[in-house]
Amino acid sequence: YTLHSGLSFTYNNNHIPAPEGRVNKTAQYTEKNFNTYINLKNEDDKRKVSINPGLYFIYKDGASFSTSIDQSGFSLMSGKRNSYLELRYVEKMISVPVHLLFKPASFLDITSLVTLTYNDFNPLSQSDYVAIGDWHSKEVNAQGALDVKLNFGPFGFSAGGSVKGIYAKTDGGFDYRSYRKIDPSDTIISIHAFSSGLNYRPVENILLYCNGGMYSNAPTLRERYGSKGGVAPNPDLKPETGYTGDIGCKLKFKSIYADIAGFYNRSKNTIILHHNSFESKPLNTEGAIVYGSEMDVNWDISKYINIQAKSTVQKTKNLSNGKRLPNEPAVSIIGKFITRPLKGVTLNYWADFKSVYYRDPANTSSFRVPVLSSTNAINFGQLFHNINIEWVPQKNISLSFSARNLTRDNLSFDEAPHPMEGEYSWILYPTNTWAVTGSYSF
Repeated sequence: YTLHSGLSFTYNNNHIPAPEGRVNKTAQYTEKNFNTYINLKNEDDKRKVSINPGLYFIYKDGASFSTSIDQSGFSLMSGKRNSYLELRYVEKMISVPVHLLFKPASFLDITSLVTLTYNDFNPLSQSDYVAIGDWHSKEVNAQGALDVKLNFGPFGFSAGGSVKGIYAKTDGGFDYRSYRKIDPSDTIISIHAFSSGLNYRPVENILLYCNGGMYSNAPTLRERYGSKGGVAPNPDLKPETGYTGDIGCKLKFKSIYADIAGFYNRSKNTIILHHNSFESKPLNTEGAIVYGSEMDVNWDISKYINIQAKSTVQKTKNLSNGKRLPNEPAVSIIGKFITRPLKGVTLNYWADFKSVYYRDPANTSSFRVPVLSSTNAINFGQLFHNINIEWVPQKNISLSFSARNLTRDNLSFDEAPHPMEGEYSWILYPTNTWAVTGSYSF
């Protein structure tokens, strides 16, 4: 057994853009992430039984700041000079996983996982003029999973399942923006999943496979209990359930690897965020259907250069109204170029293309991305440019600099909350982020 441990810290700061026709002079979003882990790992592949325990801790501190001179904040703030608003949250997560690996025979692998996780989401908003409701929420969940893999010559079979129990609660509070009281509440729910698959290798370089299964997704703390006055809480949300399947082929020839697959997913009680200019609220809908194809290619041109490409072509349908699902482009393509010009130095550039999509369940033209105008009426989508530079002076030390969405000043609200979460800037763009990350492992 070997003891592994490490830690990383990331800091980013970026400007919050205003909606079209407006200006933000001081609005900005900052985020700090600290991650650390320790685990015990069996390094002997010949052992028939091994237990690998671990401990993970994640700390996130994010805040969006605006003042009365910014034009995308609360309208009430413009009535008082020099007023400010800081919407901040602190999220902490502790997870204790234990992996059990059992290999009774050369053709049989059994893997078991037991995980206990604690999550705390604490909004810490403050303002000298605007009152904001904060809903402190916590979650404790326990999960058990079992997977079995069998291999007989060119054939392979896998099956697995998991069950998860979740206890979640909120302290409640009063939302002064909508004048709504949120009572303290707690809930206990359980979800489960099952999957199985078959694969066949006719020759060494080709693997054919098919998989199917059922799953359940529990609502997140933000969906159940809201977030910083912009997302209305919905503690009555039901878990999302569904069936999924895929069939594909993996190819490996010398320096080229490719994976081509078709997929189908049908869900029930699908959780979709409905929003307007005032607030956003997650709701259960009748369901959704998503199907399409994916392709993943990796080409090692030389020991210094690597090229990767991934594409997804899909169709989506909201079964409640027959419209396309929000924030789901029909075509997504990522192309990445990686080079290692010096020892310990890796340079990455990747382009990210997303076709036209809508931000609302009704697919209204005003929520189309890109927005239709006289100058981009034939625009099929948008392209984003990203870079990353990593330096590894020693095996256990790394320092990296990354910049996402270099050419646009837009934020993704999955990553950067904001006082007016229902306004124009609710988009799927990659965040315009400049970040420095350092990590150390021992």
